Amino acid sequence: MIGPELSRRNVLRGLGAAAVLATGAGCGKGGGGSNTTANNRKVALPEYLRFDGVRPDLPGTGKGVPDGFLSFPTPKKGGAGKPGTGNTVTAITETGSIPPPLGRNKFWQSLNSRLGVNLKMNLVNEGEYPQKIVTVLAGGDLPDLVQLHPDTPHLPELLRAKFADLTEFLSGDAITEYPYLANIPPYAWPNAVYNGGIYGV
Repeated sequence: MIGPELSRRNVLRGLGAAAVLATGAGCGKGGGGSNTTANNRKVALPEYLRFDGVRPDLPGTGKGVPDGFLSFPTPKKGGAGKPGTGNTVTAITETGSIPPPLGRNKFWQSLNSRLGVNLKMNLVNEGEYPQKIVTVLAGGDLPDLVQLHPDTPHLPELLRAKFADLTEFLSGDAITEYPYLANIPPYAWPNAVYNGGIYGV
């Protein structure tokens, strides 16, 4: 559940649960109540601010074709300082192969250092994820970030009851405070719209 700590400053730092949705249209997909096509169409989707820090070899299109690169672009430093302040961020997601645990995972350790957080990831094999996520949701003690599939039973009701409505932080030009999220193309955002709000990325 979402407590009073939810604010523009910390909304994307893991304080409060936020659904990370997989592909699949969210507008009007079952659930009744507030999750109607008419209600979801009223949501102002996030503005698109293209990140121009790198120049693609094969420019994409706004209709779903991403930029292409013939070689790995030079990494660009994003922002000043670290977004985190040493706080713990928990997450659960599925994976095709389980990586080494944090103690033996130099990439994970480096990521934590660069983010300034203690990222605790519950990485679940994709074949076991459906049963695992049901157990986690039933337990009620949810991580800060949760991967949900669009075919999750009673998804609109679940989002309304257990997850943060991020509309005020992501809708329209509000997303410009998070320029890397604003780089997500417009065609991706309807997948996160349920109950007349934006519930994930």
